[in-house]
Amino acid sequence: MATTLLTILLIACGHVICEISEEPCENFKVSFHHSYVQGDAAVLSCTMLNFLLEHVGNDTYNITWYKNETGKELFGDGDTIRAIDELLWFLPISLADTGHYVCVLRTSTLCFKQAVSLEITTKEDSCIHTPTYLQMLPASSNDNVVCPDVNIFMGKSDSHEFLWYKDCEPIENGNRYRYANNMLIIRTVEPEDEGNYTCVVTFSLNRTQYEASRTIHIDVKEVISYVPPAVINPINNSIEAWPGSPFNIVCKVFTGFSGENDLTDVWWDVNDTRIQNSSRITVGKQKEILTQTGQEVDVQLIFTELKEDDFGSNFSCFAVNGRGSAFAYFLLKPAGPSFLVYVGLTFAILVLLTITSLAIFKIFKIDIVLWYRKSSHHLKKNQVSDGKVYDAYIIYPKNHQSSSSKDPAIFALQILPEVLEKKCGYKLFILGRDELPGEAMADIVNENVQNSRRLIIVYTSTTFGLEDSDIQLERQAGLHDAFIDNQIKIILIELEKVKDYSDFPESIRYLKNKQGAIRWKGDFTEKTLSPSSRFWKHVRYHMPLNAPSLS
Repeated sequence: MATTLLTILLIACGHVICEISEEPCENFKVSFHHSYVQGDAAVLSCTMLNFLLEHVGNDTYNITWYKNETGKELFGDGDTIRAIDELLWFLPISLADTGHYVCVLRTSTLCFKQAVSLEITTKEDSCIHTPTYLQMLPASSNDNVVCPDVNIFMGKSDSHEFLWYKDCEPIENGNRYRYANNMLIIRTVEPEDEGNYTCVVTFSLNRTQYEASRTIHIDVKEVISYVPPAVINPINNSIEAWPGSPFNIVCKVFTGFSGENDLTDVWWDVNDTRIQNSSRITVGKQKEILTQTGQEVDVQLIFTELKEDDFGSNFSCFAVNGRGSAFAYFLLKPAGPSFLVYVGLTFAILVLLTITSLAIFKIFKIDIVLWYRKSSHHLKKNQVSDGKVYDAYIIYPKNHQSSSSKDPAIFALQILPEVLEKKCGYKLFILGRDELPGEAMADIVNENVQNSRRLIIVYTSTTFGLEDSDIQLERQAGLHDAFIDNQIKIILIELEKVKDYSDFPESIRYLKNKQGAIRWKGDFTEKTLSPSSRFWKHVRYHMPLNAPSLS
């Protein structure tokens, strides 16, 4: 009987498109928006498949596709549009294919559906297309351009090959440019390498060849190595001098290389008290000097006459700028001092240094830790790999709409990668940027949370009141690893001042009370995107040691 009904249904539909009747399905609405170029091959994926299968269990299910605008089902034997399981192929795609395509999963008792928005554009040039992907390459490095969103063609095809173009000119596979599957390796990136790169993948399906192309705009950025100030002179030593004689010394501070324009403040202290000009002691004005090795600031300390009180005192030169701080001292020692005086001075110095060091560590704890990480970078070479792939997994709300830096999506997708990845060398996983097409949401979240050393949760005062299923799934997976398995540390970042935490999940309130949160008060200016700003120092302080540490 069932076979007869199936036969009748197949005869009725034949090779035409059947209409889908209305039925009560749980609607997950539009999940993604895709844009492709007319004439290219394209694939849409039912991205929530595995997540939906959690509701299905072991029950038998089937997947169908239909175009929302026509309400007609799509099959696997169409001329150009073919529905094969959770994938919808366009071989090739045309302007008429623009619209919304709905994936429907059915069991004997349940029904789920989800739409994918598809927009088709025409070619603006023979090889430059819109939309254009963006990628930044650091100058003077060996790096690669990645042809994005083509893994499905590589994995499903019988064979495939790539061709690359720069500003519509073919790129030869040679010494400086080398093809490596879906990557173009560039040896020693130069400013002239900026431009539009187009990759064309030709692949074979069932003995028929198709093409897909992507255009990537490459920006080349000069990389400047920022260093903290360093006191060259004095050198934490004792200097012999005669009481009653004149004396002068110059504090020399190395402030960095060309291009590092942070204002550096240099001053002299005596016994933790800033020295003021008097008739006997004069502190000279700061002099900025450009040397062959970099920039230097000099400040002179002049005594017209040394008195007994000057001997044994701790004269310290301090230097502070936006990239860190440094200090060094000297002690005036009478010519030919007695042994008891030497012992007393030594003891006083040790006590004073201990107190000063403790005070400085308390004030500059984060700066000191970051400086230590940079100074001990050679220790990282001997570290045993922890098996993790990412330094941090980023959780952020995706339903918050704003054009400012307070928008969690802008902060997560633009600001965090700009600083932590490009400037600090960390590797981040961001949902909405790094997942591969066709992967199940639950699998993506669980796998990549477990492969991350930190979990960064970005939120506003309304995040958890409007929490969508994606961030809820990410938060639950991350907090399970943090609280149950104790495998990951969590960093909370607030994009605005939160007055009421009553609507927040209990786990978030617990973390906030236990460790606090880092509040973002910046914008898109160069100053707030500097790794040496107070906010980014706090973030880097809580990040793992694996990435290079700037001071």
